Amino acid sequence: MAYFDGTESGRLISRLTNDVNMMMAPIQSSLSSLLNNIFMLFGGVIFCYIKSYRLSMLAFVTVGPIMYLWDLYANWSKRLNRQMLASWAEGNSIASQSLSHIRTVKAFGTEEMEIKEYTAANKEALRAGV
Repeated sequence: MAYFDGTESGRLISRLTNDVNMMMAPIQSSLSSLLNNIFMLFGGVIFCYIKSYRLSMLAFVTVGPIMYLWDLYANWSKRLNRQMLASWAEGNSIASQSLSHIRTVKAFGTEEMEIKEYTAANKEALRAGV
């Protein structure tokens, strides 16, 4: 219960909507690409053995470093995606709180401050995304 008391509803809603969509996007787009790449890999290995065993040894030597670099890129990309989603959640939280307490915002004349905070959160998400 303490987690829900300390976390804004806009942040929770954003995490529910954006995180699920971000998790499903790679699965939908990458499954066919993965199958295609597996067939290309096996076909390339067979072709290398048919043409030259030296060429096949060269292919095996280069696969390891490529997989290592791909893992580094995946971890870096995951960190940036988390930053982007956290910034979107912050922006959603600001907008949700401002809209649910619009009378207070209007009474104290803090529209510009709320807009600046929302813009800053979205700029941070854009920076992480780019």
